[in-house]
Amino acid sequence: MEEKKSTKNVFSVAKGAFEWVKDHGTWDKQADGTFRAAFAVESFAVNVERTPAGKIKWRIGSPDYIPGQAKGKFRKR
Repeated sequence: MEEKKSTKNVFSVAKGAFEWVKDHGTWDKQADGTFRAAFAVESFAVNVERTPAGKIKWRIGSPDYIPGQAKGKFRKR
């Protein structure tokens, strides 16, 4: 029987990946001055935002979102 991936495990892996992206990743600058980056961890997408004030927010999105596609949608889990 295949072991089910838990969201908690994905969350911890995503946090480690986020720390790397925060320092070394490619950020896309938006018109409002916010920088955004997205990447995938296992079957989950991670969305990262850095506001002009320097605040960083991130969340795990829906597994059907593919980073780099403009029509992807995030749903909080």
